[in-house]
Amino acid sequence: MSKRNFFVKNTLACSVLSTVVIFSLIGAALAYTTLLSYKSTAFSAFSVTLPEFKVMSERVQSVQNFDTYASHVEQGKNEKSVRARLDRLRSTVIGGESKWLEPVLRISKLDAKELVGEASRAGEGSAMIGYRISTKAHSPEEAQKQTALLADYVIDSNLRELILARFDQAVIKHKMLANATAAEQALQTYNVSMLEKRLEQLKRISEAYPTLNKPEARQVISIEKGGDRYMPLPSQMAAVETEILDIKESIARSTRKLLQSRAEGEMLLAQGKIIQASSSGRELITALIADTEARLPKAVEDYDKLTFLAYSNDYADVKARHLDLPRFIVAPEYSEKPLVSPLKVILVFAVLGLLLALAHKFRHQLWAVMRGEGSHPLKIQQ
Repeated sequence: MSKRNFFVKNTLACSVLSTVVIFSLIGAALAYTTLLSYKSTAFSAFSVTLPEFKVMSERVQSVQNFDTYASHVEQGKNEKSVRARLDRLRSTVIGGESKWLEPVLRISKLDAKELVGEASRAGEGSAMIGYRISTKAHSPEEAQKQTALLADYVIDSNLRELILARFDQAVIKHKMLANATAAEQALQTYNVSMLEKRLEQLKRISEAYPTLNKPEARQVISIEKGGDRYMPLPSQMAAVETEILDIKESIARSTRKLLQSRAEGEMLLAQGKIIQASSSGRELITALIADTEARLPKAVEDYDKLTFLAYSNDYADVKARHLDLPRFIVAPEYSEKPLVSPLKVILVFAVLGLLLALAHKFRHQLWAVMRGEGSHPLKIQQ
């Protein structure tokens, strides 16, 4: 082997080796910085149907809901690390780039294919047993904290939106009931006034024609509507007074509804202000329960007590189902192993560097052969 060939081969080996080392260093830098990622997963038990879960998913992926929750968290923990964490999670939650929130079905798709008949309906009432939350970060500690924060956000945001939806329904129902009751009462009052006028006319006729007060004075029988006109005057007056009494009883019941609706309206107005001032579902449900229970001892009428008690029980049910019941079956885990091993990344970059270096040398020698300055790159030199 000539000195020239020996020098060329040594240069080739050194060049390839240096390229491999450089690419390995690049791979190491990326493996321990940008590509270093840890995953943390948590499983929360929450028995709901799939339609309810889809609604909940839309709620928690709302920009407005996340920003409201973030402002509440920042007020409680005024730390730069918390604000930075919320900024990272905002893109995860709103962007929907990764499936960070997934349902855990009571019956898997494979099991559902094997079930038939009545057995297939076993999971219809509550198709989900919970949901899974997972996030990624450059450190296991940060991934664990992000997963815990997202789990708290899902519960808090879903609770707040559920309260808002129920409260809006209660306000609409209250307004419709109050308007319908007021309209019904106005109509009944008008009917009473007309019947009272009719009764006065019947009394005037009875005084003017005394002979018509006798039972034998009735000569025509009619079962059609308005046939009471052919009855003796005392019977007609008794029928009118009975009808007036019935309508007045209906008016009394309508008045009771209006009074009950008035107390409910005052409560809804006060609780609407509480909702506007609150940015957390946990604080909101606690404040609403406290406000409703504070009104119970002050209520004088029984119907007011029943109204406040119904709202208190409804709020307590929402709190128990959507705040107390969801719990961690698997807490946010602390992963010690990254998703992609740094050694694998370094090895991939080293192999890539080797291939690029060999390809470059092959191209260089091939170009030299074409110009007649060197031997064929595939020819073994002696």
